[in-house]
Amino acid sequence: MKRRCATTGILLFALAAGSGAQPAPGGGAPLLSWHAAGRDALAKGTNATLLKRVDQLALTDALRKQIATNLARAPRKAREKD
Repeated sequence: MKRRCATTGILLFALAAGSGAQPAPGGGAPLLSWHAAGRDALAKGTNATLLKRVDQLALTDALRKQIATNLARAPRKAREKD
């Protein structure tokens, strides 16, 4: 299990590191490229009005906290299984 987690982590790190690379002259584009604006930038912008309303719901905040708690507990649960 630990070996698989380490291998997955290394592969994800390599993918993230190569995703923002600039293409070589005469070469192709990177395989993956993304931009995350974040919640603060979303609140300041004028687009995505429905998404802003959903973000302001109490249920969304509760779900966000639940996801954060579950993600924080995941490494401990993985270690307990090993």
